[in-house]
Amino acid sequence: MPRTHTTRPRPSSGSADLPGDMTNRTLAPPPAGPELQNAAVPQGAESAHPLSATQEGMLFDTLAGRRSGVYVQQLVATLPEALDLPAFREAWDRVAERHPALRSCFRWEEVARPLQEVRGRVYLPWTVEDWRSAAPAEQERLLQEYLEEDARRAFRLDEAPLMRFALFRFGEEGYRLVWSSHHALFDGRSRLVLLREAFAVYGALREGREPPSRRHSPAGVLADAGDDAAPRGAEAFWQQLLAGVQAPTPLPGARSGEETDGDGHLAHTVRLSPGLTGELRALAERLEVTPNTLLMGAWAVLLGRYADEEDVVFGATRSCRRSVLPESEARSAVGVFINTLPVRARIAPGATVAGFLGALRAQWVAGREFERTPLVRARAWSAVAPGTPLFETLVVYEERSLQDALRAGGGEWTGRSFELRQRLAYPLVLLGYGGDSLTLRLECDPRRFERESVERLGEQLVRVLEAFASAPEQPVEAVALLAPEERRHLLENVAEDGPAPELSHALLHRFFEAQARRTPAATALVCGGRTLSYSELDVLAE
Repeated sequence: MPRTHTTRPRPSSGSADLPGDMTNRTLAPPPAGPELQNAAVPQGAESAHPLSATQEGMLFDTLAGRRSGVYVQQLVATLPEALDLPAFREAWDRVAERHPALRSCFRWEEVARPLQEVRGRVYLPWTVEDWRSAAPAEQERLLQEYLEEDARRAFRLDEAPLMRFALFRFGEEGYRLVWSSHHALFDGRSRLVLLREAFAVYGALREGREPPSRRHSPAGVLADAGDDAAPRGAEAFWQQLLAGVQAPTPLPGARSGEETDGDGHLAHTVRLSPGLTGELRALAERLEVTPNTLLMGAWAVLLGRYADEEDVVFGATRSCRRSVLPESEARSAVGVFINTLPVRARIAPGATVAGFLGALRAQWVAGREFERTPLVRARAWSAVAPGTPLFETLVVYEERSLQDALRAGGGEWTGRSFELRQRLAYPLVLLGYGGDSLTLRLECDPRRFERESVERLGEQLVRVLEAFASAPEQPVEAVALLAPEERRHLLENVAEDGPAPELSHALLHRFFEAQARRTPAATALVCGGRTLSYSELDVLAE
């Protein structure tokens, strides 16, 4: 099969892979006070800035090397068109010239704290291959093989650019573009801005027109950089919200015992019907909440049932753009503005679905004032032991998916498709996208989950949302995770095992074993910073 490989020259001969000793490096601790001093701008750099708390967390996780490919994001675009390759590549060069974030790398050694360095110029690496002679099935196999290999290729964080491109020709008018980048450069809304801009510049160059010349200032892009001082009142807010939280809520449906070996990508997508989506939007309007609140509420119910707890904690992302940027820049700025913070959902006995969702919405609104609080500080203000995560699941909601937002532009956008692949630092992430049909996507660490368990979680999540829409005045405890036929099957199996022993005649450890069978992943014991699930404690007790 004929192939053509083309790469742009790099300013240095270093590999894109991490050097062997990089995972052993540690970041310098932040200074005690909020005042930060910029280091001298090194040779070859345009400017240098302290990192935001979110960027610093991503940098630390990457250097720690806990899992290969963490924060490597791959945007896979299917382009059913005949591309002008020189113009297409030049368009991305022009976009990189405009945006400092795309010309950035990081420095963490011999500085008081990590810095983001903006280079004056970068050369974007490209791989171009022609797969037209391969059968369609072979083309797909080659693409998946490339994506898996590419995801394991870490970036040199001290070399710009922290992104690379691959373009595969599938037909006379058909290409697959893979744009790989490190998440510490920009967030999801920035990706939308960059794609729109790159294709607009490409369209102008293809038609022989000179696109407008702009160069964004780092000041706007890095408006929040270095601001790791928590807002006034943040400590009291988070301490009150997290009072009594000592361990993360157990993962729902996760494997019991040790993690399995290996890596990879495990995801499951569920698209709700337009009818159910409409009912949920009407419910949100009637209760004066948002679709994001409905999704977080359903997730809280699911976590609570699996953990057999009425008090759960999970993470949620906030865009934070309007809190750090002028209104005129909030939609077009490129950088990392998102922040991840805890959400605590307590289901009071007898609370109705409507009352529970209203309380959850009130908590979310109250947290706006403190949405720039670094997660590391919020965790430190809880009773969770050092080294223990505050939560292991994350909820992310966007009103439209990347594909829907781009296709809304009409014209050539309607034929293009886009898929984002990523390996996040959390073992279980729920992504929700609005639109005519609400889409739910579960991204999981395959070392912790089996596909069957993930698919079951998706089905149960939809069932909870259906219960919300059908009877918002019912008690939360009445919301069923099981379909009627599943519940009937379960009860029949219990009946076959015989009636439960009477309390006065049963031994205590029999009740513990029964609970371990019902909720194996639920927390059974917390001692000295160590947490054991029912299944783990049951194994130790044998």
